[in-house]
Amino acid sequence: MENQFEYACNLFELNSRLFCRYWDGMVKAQSKFCDRCLETAPQNPASAVENIPELYGSLASYMTDSFQRSVLFWDTLRRRGNMFLEHERAGKPPVLIYKYEMIDDGRRFERPVNYALLRIIPPEKVVTDDCKRPFIVVDPRAGHGPGIGGFKEDSEIGVALHAGHPVYFVMFFPDPEPGQTILDVCAAEARFVRTVAERHPRC
Repeated sequence: MENQFEYACNLFELNSRLFCRYWDGMVKAQSKFCDRCLETAPQNPASAVENIPELYGSLASYMTDSFQRSVLFWDTLRRRGNMFLEHERAGKPPVLIYKYEMIDDGRRFERPVNYALLRIIPPEKVVTDDCKRPFIVVDPRAGHGPGIGGFKEDSEIGVALHAGHPVYFVMFFPDPEPGQTILDVCAAEARFVRTVAERHPRC
C-alpha cells in the first residue's frame, strides 16, 4: 500500500512538473506574439482601429491552434503512458521484432547474471547459411528496454540476416541477479561467444 501511495505521489509530481513547463512555454510564446503584434502595429491610430478585427482574428486563430496542440500533446503523453504500463504488466518482454529461441540463460549459471543468449529466427523468405560467420549483437544498455537493439528491420540484425549470416542476440533482463558483478557479466558473455563458436565449427 505504501509503495502504491509513493508511486501515485511521484506520478502526480511528474505531471505537475510537465504542466508547469508546458504552461511557462505557452506564456512565453503568447508574450512574444503580443510583442510582435505591437511592433508591427501601424503608427496611424485610425488605421490601427481598422485593423483591430484582423488582429483579434489572428489572435483567435493562434489560441485555437495552441489549444488543439495542447490536446494532442497531452493525448500523446496519455497513450505513451498506457503503452509503458502495458509493457510493465507484461513483465517487460524484449521489444525484438524477430522471433527467437533461447540458447543460454545467464540466470541459471553458477554465477547468475541477468543476460541471455538468443538465436534470431530468420523471417520468411530470408535464408541464412550456417557456414557463414555468425553475428553476435549485444543489446545496448542505454536506458532503453530489453531488445532495443533489434526493434526494427533496418538494424544490425536485419542487415546481417539479409546477407545470409546466422545472428545471435545477447539480451538483458531488467533486474540484475542478486550479487552479480561486472566480472560475472564478462564471464557470461565470454561463455556466449564460446557457445556460438561451438554451434558453427566450420566458420
